[in-house]
Amino acid sequence: NFSDQAEKDKSDTNVIKICYALSIAINHDHQIMVIPEVYEDVNREIVKTILNEKVLQIDANSFLSRLLVQTSLFNGLVGVYETLFSFEGSEIYFIKNTAGKIKFGEISYHLADGVVIGYKCPIKGLVINPSPDDELNETQRLIIVMTDASKYAFQKNRIQEPIALKYVAKNVSPLLTSILVVGWNNQTGEIISEYDKYITPNSKFKLIASANGAPEEEEFETLKKSLSSKLEMDTVKVLDEKYLKQLDLSSFDMVVVLTAPTEADSTDAVDSANIKLLLLIKKLFASEPSKKKPLVVSEVLDTSNLELFNHIGISDFLLSNRLISIFLTQLSKQPELIEVYDRLLSKDGAEIYIKPFSNYMDNPNGEYTFADLIALGQQCNDIVIGYKQVLAAPKENGRNYEITLNPPKNQKFKLTDRDFLVVVSDES
Repeated sequence: NFSDQAEKDKSDTNVIKICYALSIAINHDHQIMVIPEVYEDVNREIVKTILNEKVLQIDANSFLSRLLVQTSLFNGLVGVYETLFSFEGSEIYFIKNTAGKIKFGEISYHLADGVVIGYKCPIKGLVINPSPDDELNETQRLIIVMTDASKYAFQKNRIQEPIALKYVAKNVSPLLTSILVVGWNNQTGEIISEYDKYITPNSKFKLIASANGAPEEEEFETLKKSLSSKLEMDTVKVLDEKYLKQLDLSSFDMVVVLTAPTEADSTDAVDSANIKLLLLIKKLFASEPSKKKPLVVSEVLDTSNLELFNHIGISDFLLSNRLISIFLTQLSKQPELIEVYDRLLSKDGAEIYIKPFSNYMDNPNGEYTFADLIALGQQCNDIVIGYKQVLAAPKENGRNYEITLNPPKNQKFKLTDRDFLVVVSDES
């Protein structure tokens, strides 16, 4: 985490030198993964030119920034991505289409394991969440959420006939209008820019940075001018209860607590500082029960501290180091997945959302098969890949919800108006 421009330039120069050495050493036919941390756009272009087609380049900062923003906007979404990135449960696979000509909206009913969320073909390239009426053919590779690629098997008949549920369009909740961001690091500017794409125009950001860890004035002004929303910054020596009271947390829709390490800080020290801050926030909430409580999302560096974060009772958390590690492990098996996730984590086009079940129909309480939910989603061009059930009490990991992805099409389960659908959709 460099706040000094000279240090950033020095870091970029070292990265460029290492990438150039790799480009010479790598065999022409051998593809490896390089995860460069590059600060300046012009240097990113140099790295791209050097590496050319020999490597799969990933901007870890950009990836984590987009992931943090999306998962904080939709409670439970971090649990969806943890499942997709890990090797336990359902993941995303590319599978050759052996079904022949068939409509996109039909194919998932014929798979005992898997929900098709898109396809890739020579003409259109990558297509996520196409129309249910799109016709598939043998030239396409399917993009499927499934437990195991070896289990892919297209069956002639539907696994389960769905019942005809009536879709009723509902008004969606208003977007966020005010976000408090605590902590400045080399991703904070990108995170704020990403939030700016989702919140209501002319909304407000408030950034709190420590006196010795704030952005340079020029960097802050550049960020400020790039946003459609207002951005203010406070630099504070001590983030104490008195200051938090003056802030009036109830005036914000969301509080995002980021890690803000210095070169002398260990990951445990950074997490400890955030735990202290979250305990102060919790105390304030308890002392002002009648006031609105914003969503509180925290970044966590060290998994050994997770139990402490759990007991605080915040809205959700992002294990940034763990997530990037398991994601990179998955990419080592399927490098082309980077294109899928790059699309899913972009504001333009289809993304993964968690939507209230009550947004889809009146009186949703009942028993359903997964095939029923797939058919319901198709009525508004959403691809249902699972559901989120709200629990009466938190689990051991501190979360009060259970995520289920890609259950059997004929499995029955009960959902209520408190539960949610996990969907791939073009709209939130």
